[in-house]
Amino acid sequence: GSMHDVDDISFVRIYFDENQNGVPEASERVGQDVYDADNGTITFDLDSPAQLRVGNNDFLITYQF
Repeated sequence: GSMHDVDDISFVRIYFDENQNGVPEASERVGQDVYDADNGTITFDLDSPAQLRVGNNDFLITYQF
């Protein structure tokens, strides 16, 4: 589109959707990073390990402009 990702996106956050409601909640945030290179890749260093359930696990990604 017309966005310049590196300048327009300030934070990218990842949430482990533990209650599977599709809503990113502060208590579910497991990491955040800045989008500093428009190369199609972002790497998250998690704040703490996430315990995954057996079966499906959902993560939500949000962008702050």
